[in-house]
Amino acid sequence: MWTRSELKFRAKEVLQAHRWAIVAVCFIWMIVNSIGSSSSSSSSLNETNNATMGQNNYMQQFDLSNPMNKVLLSVMVFAMIFSILLTIFIKGPFEVGVEKFFLSAREDDAEVRYIGYGFTNNYIRNVATMFFRNLYVFLWSLLFIVPGIIKGYEYRMIPYILAENPDITREQAFQLSKKMMDGEKWNAFILDLSFILWWIGSIFTCFILAIFHVIPYVYCTNAELYVELKNNLVANDSEAAQLLGYSKEEVIY
Repeated sequence: MWTRSELKFRAKEVLQAHRWAIVAVCFIWMIVNSIGSSSSSSSSLNETNNATMGQNNYMQQFDLSNPMNKVLLSVMVFAMIFSILLTIFIKGPFEVGVEKFFLSAREDDAEVRYIGYGFTNNYIRNVATMFFRNLYVFLWSLLFIVPGIIKGYEYRMIPYILAENPDITREQAFQLSKKMMDGEKWNAFILDLSFILWWIGSIFTCFILAIFHVIPYVYCTNAELYVELKNNLVANDSEAAQLLGYSKEEVIY
């Protein structure tokens, strides 16, 4: 049974050994994440402002006979489509590459080039799997949020599985993530909560602390969690071990 202190201890060792490469990868990942998010946020802001206007002004603003309104509507639609396409075709594979980097960093191979792994190794599979993961979590989130959070934890290990197993199928990735997180969702949630003081401290440092320590620390810890859950699964499930290409004798902590 893993403990938070053990995971964090190993994460700190990795972070200390490769801090600047890890910070660089996290910073790049933040930029990629912010591109589509800023576009969709702008659209959401416009929609929110429209909702607060009077009914007459609202109808007038969306009168498509007005050329300016057509332009504004086109921009909003373009921003939404751009955000969706970016998430599907760029963010998904990029996340796989980021997790590949962190798994490699714990083995003293912290090369930034690994962030492109999701694009050069079974790209279509990575796109499809990450798309369906995000879609399922979104659909479950429509049921009062909580089911979506539960599914988010259930599918949490998918990008790590894809990063380590370029030939594994989408169905197998979902199956393995469910098995790894079976009985571990609450423990993973508590692990996330254990960083709350670090996040509060980041607010008071204008998120400088988050960029140079908290986010890298969290990602290193999550990589350690994946390795722990994977090894536990391999040691107790021969079918899963075969899918992951491991035998009990090959499990390494």
